[in-house]
Amino acid sequence: MRFSGHRHRIIMQFLLMVTCIAAVSELAAQQKTPVPDAQAQQTAKKAAAEIFGSHFGQAKTAADKTALATDMMNAAAGV
Repeated sequence: MRFSGHRHRIIMQFLLMVTCIAAVSELAAQQKTPVPDAQAQQTAKKAAAEIFGSHFGQAKTAADKTALATDMMNAAAGV
């Protein structure tokens, strides 16, 4: 069975919409990590300042800030 161009576009749009709805439903069902309490946040900020404090002021450009963020994430992951 061959569809006309207009029907084909409508069917493709419908399939795309269904796929997007399924993906959003899947993401909404995932558990989110709770936000740490205030004390844990303060402890983490203090540790970050001790380890990377001098780098915060030096990171001026977006590239510098991205590199600093990458270094911090790698350190947190133990890489």
